[in-house]
Amino acid sequence: MSLIRPRVRRLFRLAVRRPALRERDVDDEIRLHIDLRAEQLVREGWSPEAARVEAERRFAALLDDARGRLLEAARHRDTRMGWGDRLESVRHDLAFALRQLRAARAVTAAAVLTIALGIGANATMFGIVDRLLLRPPPHVADAARVARLYLERGRGAFNNWVDPSVGYPTYRAVRDDARGFAAVAAYFPSRFVVGEGAQARQLRTTEVTGNFFAMLGTRAQVGRLLGPDDDRVPSGSRVVVLGDGYWRRVFGGDPAAVGRSLVVEGQRYVVVGVAPRGFTGVDLEPVDLFLPLSATSWHMRGHDWAEQRNMAWIRMVGRLRAGVTRTDAARDVTAALRRAVTDTNSFDYHARALATGLSDVRGLNESGRRTSGAVAAWLTGVAAVVLLIACANVANLLLARAVRRRREIAVRTALGAGRWRLARQLLTESALLAVLGGVLGLAVARWGGALVRTALLPDVDWSQGVVSARVLLLAVGATAVTALLIGLAPVLHLASSGAVAGLRTGVREGGGRQARLRGALLVAQAALSVVLLVGAGLFVRSLDRIGALDFGYDTERLLLVDPSFPEDLPMTARLAAYDRLLERLRHTPGVERAALATTSPFWSAAAGDLAIPGFDSLAALRDQFPHWNAVSDDYFETMGTHIVRGRALAATDVRGAPRVALVNEAMARRIWKGADPIGRCLKIGGDTVPCSEIVGVVRNTIEMQLRETPVLQYFYPLAQGSSGNSMRALVARTAPGVRPASLVSTLRRALRPVAPEARYVEVLPFTDRVDPQVRPWRLGATMFTAFGALALLIAAVGLYSVMAYGVAQRLHEMGLRMALGARAADVVRLLLRQAMGVVGLGLVAGGVAALAAGHWVAPLLFDVSPRDPLVFGAVAAVLAGTALAATAVPARRATRANPSDALRSE
Repeated sequence: MSLIRPRVRRLFRLAVRRPALRERDVDDEIRLHIDLRAEQLVREGWSPEAARVEAERRFAALLDDARGRLLEAARHRDTRMGWGDRLESVRHDLAFALRQLRAARAVTAAAVLTIALGIGANATMFGIVDRLLLRPPPHVADAARVARLYLERGRGAFNNWVDPSVGYPTYRAVRDDARGFAAVAAYFPSRFVVGEGAQARQLRTTEVTGNFFAMLGTRAQVGRLLGPDDDRVPSGSRVVVLGDGYWRRVFGGDPAAVGRSLVVEGQRYVVVGVAPRGFTGVDLEPVDLFLPLSATSWHMRGHDWAEQRNMAWIRMVGRLRAGVTRTDAARDVTAALRRAVTDTNSFDYHARALATGLSDVRGLNESGRRTSGAVAAWLTGVAAVVLLIACANVANLLLARAVRRRREIAVRTALGAGRWRLARQLLTESALLAVLGGVLGLAVARWGGALVRTALLPDVDWSQGVVSARVLLLAVGATAVTALLIGLAPVLHLASSGAVAGLRTGVREGGGRQARLRGALLVAQAALSVVLLVGAGLFVRSLDRIGALDFGYDTERLLLVDPSFPEDLPMTARLAAYDRLLERLRHTPGVERAALATTSPFWSAAAGDLAIPGFDSLAALRDQFPHWNAVSDDYFETMGTHIVRGRALAATDVRGAPRVALVNEAMARRIWKGADPIGRCLKIGGDTVPCSEIVGVVRNTIEMQLRETPVLQYFYPLAQGSSGNSMRALVARTAPGVRPASLVSTLRRALRPVAPEARYVEVLPFTDRVDPQVRPWRLGATMFTAFGALALLIAAVGLYSVMAYGVAQRLHEMGLRMALGARAADVVRLLLRQAMGVVGLGLVAGGVAALAAGHWVAPLLFDVSPRDPLVFGAVAAVLAGTALAATAVPARRATRANPSDALRSE
């Protein structure tokens, strides 16, 4: 603080022009002449004290008259200087700054590139976070008054979770009875088959209620949007609104597309309008088509779709009434549910409503955490840290350059240049560097943003780009802050230096306070780099833990096949098509096994009536009611799920054979408390059905969430299940060494002729189902690693430049040391000790900061402690190795100092 405070006071005097400052400038000018006269007298033989007294005596007679004339001249100059003169002065400052930057091309290039990386990283991450968390969905009027609605299901047939989905009767009750909302609409994001035959494609669609667009305040780009007349329950009009991207891609942006027809899931829909550019509803994903929810539900979900309360699928959004908070509106929705639901077995009976803003575009996952958003917000802070490191690095470079220019500045001061003018020129150079870096940084943001969104956020609509007006504003602000931060060091150096001292100095000067300031900046860079590298290590470890996670099945070799059949296709024809697809899969080259099941992990689950003789009541399991899955005989071999005890299903387990079942480990432990369940009885469907003998125990599997309590689950043969159930999931296991993604197009072509009844056959790797949940950790690991590597590189360049500059300044000293008997190894050790001292202080400071931040970052990690010693040890080793590498070249140069030259110069 003793070093900073006087400099700040001097800087303030330089920055604020007042009459008192003019007097100080004049006094400084007079004092300079007295100092110069005193030095002349000392050289003539006077003692320093006597020379000072004599110089002041000789100037005493002139002081009053000269001081008055100088003050009057300064006042006259300030009065005469108009805007034109000031602009001309600024032009001269810019021209001089450009000449100075051209004269030091290496320093300029390093500084501009460093600033560009810092500002580019910030613009990139702010653009992404702005799209994910801050910017409301485009074309939504007064978005702050629109809220998403969720139900927190505290007690029910399944595990506790925060659910965005409700049944249509629940939506209808909320729409008609929730007084806190002026309007409540519903929507459902889906994927429908559009087109016929070989031209059929599965597209992103959104089913909406008739008041959806009106509630959001959205207007059509061409034609009209959907309204209440299009959404008559139970069946609505077969009309469709095109998304802007689909309209331009398929119809070339032709307004004549309105009135044409499209085949959607075998039904013909008429185009009535085009949504505005960038409109995706209230979610992030691009939408190709908007359809009436009642029209699609009528022919896809059955004619009683509007009365099925426990079929939770649609999502609710509402516009708040004036003066109503989201908390009050959620409380009102909960009360409306209490009035509407009387069935204690209903999903909604014990539910509590939650309302969030539209900026929560990722919504809540089942544990209530906004993982993607939280990671993105942390990455914004990380980008700001990178900018601070960049600023510290550039400030160090400019400070070293200012020290080298100390004699030049002193000469200019002696020739009459004011301190404010010199400070302004230094700040102009800093501003030019920041502006050049900011412009280049926007190019980095444009390129880097495209790379990040393509690689890590492919399911987000980026039609409006990352570099928006808000990002430009941030870039301008970051440029201004950068200019100020990197200009402070040289200006503070100017404020602390004197003309006489500057004239005395030689090229070897530059130690003392300046060396300490440069060292402090290096410590700050090292500390911030430690924080970023620790974050990178923790996220990489989290991603590694996810990769090593035991799902209970082999995710890397599985393919899912999902045919889309017409709703009116008879059940027997549908089941026969599944059998043919299964047989064709089993004989496709590259496929090792294939199986059928009723449900599929990360996609669907089912629970039903179950009775267990000897077990008092399943009511005790209402927090974990067992899930069931009917599967074909080779299902477990296909999935790669191991049988712990007993046997798997066999081809002989068919209708008419003894009924059998398997349970997983979690169910065996929960129901039979450690006793062997083999041979026990399950009554699948209730007390009135025959027993199914438990013949095996299978490993626990992950069903819906990477983090979940093991689900109680039982399996029985598909051949012994109800023939009225048409739910099916096809799964295939690839042969060793065959990547599932490489078989996708081949299987689509091979399976299409086998099931001509299907409108479309979707084939996708199983990892595509898991990826949305893994993406936050992958985003964190990738971006933290990139930013950490960038920070490490900048810190290494900063350390190298400071060490190289220090060696250049101390070559004379090194030569003397070697002349007095020091060996080259002694010189290298000296420099390494200095470098490692700086890095050691940075490690300690950064380690403490990283430990302190661990409390906040812990919820974002996956089974990794924020104080993981392996990560901290690896970061220390990496930073130490980087410091050694950055110091090696300057140290080698120091050993080549010539002792003879050093002695001769003395």
